[in-house]
Amino acid sequence: MIDPDLIFPTTTTYKKEADVRKAIKATLPRDQLFWVEAAAGGTVGLPDLFVSIGRGVILPIELKCGVVARDDKNGQTWWAVDLRPSQKKTIRCLHRSGATPLIVIGVKGGCSLFVVKGENCSYGSTLVSAQKVRTWGDVLKEAGFGD
Repeated sequence: MIDPDLIFPTTTTYKKEADVRKAIKATLPRDQLFWVEAAAGGTVGLPDLFVSIGRGVILPIELKCGVVARDDKNGQTWWAVDLRPSQKKTIRCLHRSGATPLIVIGVKGGCSLFVVKGENCSYGSTLVSAQKVRTWGDVLKEAGFGD
């Protein structure tokens, strides 16, 4: 089981998705991370990463770098990220099948990570209900597996 107190880097500036990937790789134990590499054929739409969180549970995670926008009328946070139709379809299918897919977003030009539950994956290019995460335990809580 991964230590929930592991802290994600706070000095990394996220410019692209690869920076989010590096932050995850630098924080979490490699033997519990299963990366999906983009390749012609069967990987289209699959999340970037599957994490073994113990108790026989695998957590699918899509990594993105995005921009925050706020709706001042109702105080909701919106994210502008590039989710391809195949990614949205896979995230929704994983959710419907009982999995807990997450989207971890690095703030473009910033040093913060946020997480969005896959169930909040819209048909457009915006995501809502993001929670700022500092530790792996924060990610687990958002997925419903933490304290």
